[in-house]
Amino acid sequence: NPVQVEAIIRFARGLPMVVTSAVQLWVKYDVEDFQSVKTEIVANLVDRLMEGVPDTLIPALEAAAVARWFDQPILRAVTGLEDVRALYNELRRFPFVRTRMEGFALHDSVRDMIDENLRTQDSERYSELHERAAVYFEKLLGKAAGEEAERLGLERLYHRICADENIGIQLFQEM
Repeated sequence: NPVQVEAIIRFARGLPMVVTSAVQLWVKYDVEDFQSVKTEIVANLVDRLMEGVPDTLIPALEAAAVARWFDQPILRAVTGLEDVRALYNELRRFPFVRTRMEGFALHDSVRDMIDENLRTQDSERYSELHERAAVYFEKLLGKAAGEEAERLGLERLYHRICADENIGIQLFQEM
């Protein structure tokens, strides 16, 4: 069914692991509306992604998923840990981490899945990590000007909305 194949491709967003899971649901359980089972699929995929990941690395992986990109200062701010060098070095070796102008980033789909799973499974931690990221970007914003200030302001806004939608919308209106 070409329509279903297209729905799977859109849902998977370039991740073969998601395609495999979606096809299994389609063939085995006749699931056609992937949005209706998205939370379950995301949780299962995050569980599979986390297989073999040491417990000590999971907070850094969550912090990297909350941030749209990461370097050591961002990881330090979002995790709340003083020394993140070993975690940073381990994260950058993951197959779904890519380089960006600002540092490193998780593949967009992987980042979205881990962030979404965190939001649905532990909303308090999700808000806390986004709050830490917002505070980090606010500090940088105080020292920036021009395009850099605009870029940092947008990052702060994104994290404020994620941490607390009402406060984020209020900030957006002020901007």
